[in-house]
Amino acid sequence: MLKKTALVLLLSLSACSAEPFDIEISGPLGRPQLTLKETAGLFQSAPCVYRLLITRAEPGDPFFLSPDAPVVWSVENPERCAPLPELTYGQAPTGLRSTTPAVPLREGVRYQIWGEASGSQRGSAVVIFEHGAWRVTSDR
Repeated sequence: MLKKTALVLLLSLSACSAEPFDIEISGPLGRPQLTLKETAGLFQSAPCVYRLLITRAEPGDPFFLSPDAPVVWSVENPERCAPLPELTYGQAPTGLRSTTPAVPLREGVRYQIWGEASGSQRGSAVVIFEHGAWRVTSDR
């Protein structure tokens, strides 16, 4: 009986845990391209996204990854996800709607990209545009 209870508990916990997906960014400052890839399983595919938002740091604010961080763009559809292999900043993809209009991005500012997809998947990346290119940076 104890083994069966432990197995049920383990399966229920694993069903609720978030699976990650990768977020990459490329392209120019004014029109970056975001690429989203599932990382679980043998094959990489596009996650089916419900929500994606990008926040920025305020000058002197080391805690910009908080829920109160200024949102520079967001898209979502809480009722139905959309498979997104990639999207362009500021353009709501088919199946999602802009909930925060895109604002111009600035060089030298850190941005966090965060997304939520079907199957309890989540992905995030902290990026900065410097010297003509995007790069992943730390969250501090």
